[in-house]
Amino acid sequence: MKGLDASEFFRIRNRSLVIVLIIAVVISTIAYVSDSLQKKSLEFNRSHFVVDLNHATHAELNLLPGVGPKLADEILNLRASQGRFSSVEQISTIRGIKGARFSAIKKYIVVSSDR
Repeated sequence: MKGLDASEFFRIRNRSLVIVLIIAVVISTIAYVSDSLQKKSLEFNRSHFVVDLNHATHAELNLLPGVGPKLADEILNLRASQGRFSSVEQISTIRGIKGARFSAIKKYIVVSSDR
């Protein structure tokens, strides 16, 4: 078995480093593109997302900006106690859905009479 001389060793090492760098660049590019596509997808979905307060499930209410499980429960409790919503403004009677939060939610909610 023949040993490597110094120039051959450095040539192999340099090729290996180039291959590793190319792989790193490809992986980071894929990660960046994937992240960008996810953000664009979320923006697109959010811009076309509407929840009907008279038919929304707990999970659908949780998708509204600023609404978590507790507020979703409150919305469902209000609907159960008063019946169908006649306007989107009715949810602003719930503690925690006022001002800025209501403004953020308002563009994603509707009230319909039938489904």
